Amino acid sequence: HYPLAVFMGGFLGLAGLVAFAAKDSAVDVADDRLRKKARIVGDGTSKFKDYVAQGVSMGIIWVAFQLWNQWAVGHGLARPGLISYLAQLNIAVLLTTLFHELGHLAAGLSCGKILRVFQVGPFRWAVRNGKWTFEFQLRKFYGGGVAMVAPDLRNMRSRQALLLTGGPVASLVVGLIFVVVTLTAIGHAWQPFWSLLSTLATLSIAGFVVNLIPLQPERQYSDGAQIY
Repeated sequence: HYPLAVFMGGFLGLAGLVAFAAKDSAVDVADDRLRKKARIVGDGTSKFKDYVAQGVSMGIIWVAFQLWNQWAVGHGLARPGLISYLAQLNIAVLLTTLFHELGHLAAGLSCGKILRVFQVGPFRWAVRNGKWTFEFQLRKFYGGGVAMVAPDLRNMRSRQALLLTGGPVASLVVGLIFVVVTLTAIGHAWQPFWSLLSTLATLSIAGFVVNLIPLQPERQYSDGAQIY
């Protein structure tokens, strides 16, 4: 059951990564919940694409798991136990989401937007009545979101496109970095953490690919759908 647990856990984590989209309106910021959106005709999304994205994500995670496992066996690396790996998987999901949302944040700040909500898994920071507040929402363990507002109306579309692109780009860069770090782990201090590092690489790269597909999982538009 170990490979199945790893596969399903990774898929759920990746699904969470695209379950929430970067927000950009004062109404969304004021609302305590991330509002659900109905599918709009001509928005580039479809149920077929949602299913295709699920297949792509499952395929990436499964192939990557097999390759990393073969690599580890070839180098005599010990595979963590099921409980240990599940703990590492949840850590990887949170870190992958964090890097993705930081990409949105950095891109938004670079074009002059102001942060109002930042959420990674169950950790949520939001501005209420002019003050920052913190909430722990365990029921939202998978997923994240960034809400930013623009102080003016200049170049709204291009600024929003930059904000949305920042997340997938961050996921790709971080994923490639963790691939290199994992492959160079042999004989280094981080060798015992190869499993966590390889999981971070896999989820980040898979998140980059899937997020660019126009999707509407959980009635939330993916970054790719919003860019489209």
